[in-house]
Amino acid sequence: MLMARQKTGGYIDAEAYRQLRAQVSTRKADLMEVRCPGCQGALIFKNGQQKIPHFAHRQQQDCQLFSEGETAEHLAGKRFLQRILPAEAQMEAYLPHLQQRPDLLWQRLAVEFQCSSLSQARFQERTTNYQAHGYQPWWLLGKQFLPLDSRSRWPSLTRSCVQESPQGLELWGLLAQEEELLYFYALDWHYRFGSSYQIQSLKPQDCLFTGLFRLGSRGESQSNPWQISEYKWYLQRGLASQSKRLLHLQGLCYQKRGNLLDLPDWCYLPGQHQFLLEQELLLLRFLTQTKGGATWEQWHEEVDQLISWPYPLVDKKTVLRQVYQESRRLAEE
Repeated sequence: MLMARQKTGGYIDAEAYRQLRAQVSTRKADLMEVRCPGCQGALIFKNGQQKIPHFAHRQQQDCQLFSEGETAEHLAGKRFLQRILPAEAQMEAYLPHLQQRPDLLWQRLAVEFQCSSLSQARFQERTTNYQAHGYQPWWLLGKQFLPLDSRSRWPSLTRSCVQESPQGLELWGLLAQEEELLYFYALDWHYRFGSSYQIQSLKPQDCLFTGLFRLGSRGESQSNPWQISEYKWYLQRGLASQSKRLLHLQGLCYQKRGNLLDLPDWCYLPGQHQFLLEQELLLLRFLTQTKGGATWEQWHEEVDQLISWPYPLVDKKTVLRQVYQESRRLAEE
């Protein structure tokens, strides 16, 4: 951790502590005692060669807010973010009413740099807790979670950090050692190539914070040829190879007397929310047909429970409404 609670009750930054320690005489060493802002346990100061100056618990203990063994990547990332955020941003600010501690807090923006494993349940809990209390979470991913290889499947945590903006879907990453922000945009999905994106690299001199969230449209997604017959062949191969995801969708279609390989042609066209839904878009479109003249409310009540939603930063109801409207339009063309 980079912030500690002083004996006097105030807080001190690790770098400021390093400078102060060099000035304090041995006789006043007790003034340098610091404690964890979360559990109030005793801390020690570390100033080694591998990591930047930081604090750690004197004894291994169960602290709900500060984990042991904080990586050099995480410490360096927080320092970098502190530099590009406005000066009044608070490092490791404890929010007692949430019992959470974002890496940095600026007004209602809770900044989280995630470079270690985090369960889907815990990520959802932390994100929805911020949102329920009026905070806007800004998640940035560390190197191991970044989709730098466009051919690899995205980890679940990576997908969960996708967020909405006026420019569309986006994802943020941070290469701490290189001091480089990565902005992923124009997110898309193709049955042959999987998830795709465009990426912009931002160095410190480019990171004028007030402009970070107004990067503007950076072009359309790179469209790959999409053919209905080829998509159906892809689905057929997936079912033949016992793809759990496709078999689950096929089972849901069977329950409604349908077949994933025998839907109206318009169901196989690419859609506005292809990245978020991938093959699940087929099921949603099919269900607009089985419900006939069902209203939006009736259709939504049926499909809402069928589609899992690992995107707490994207409004599910808005996406489903747009899918419903798009499906109605395509069916009538």
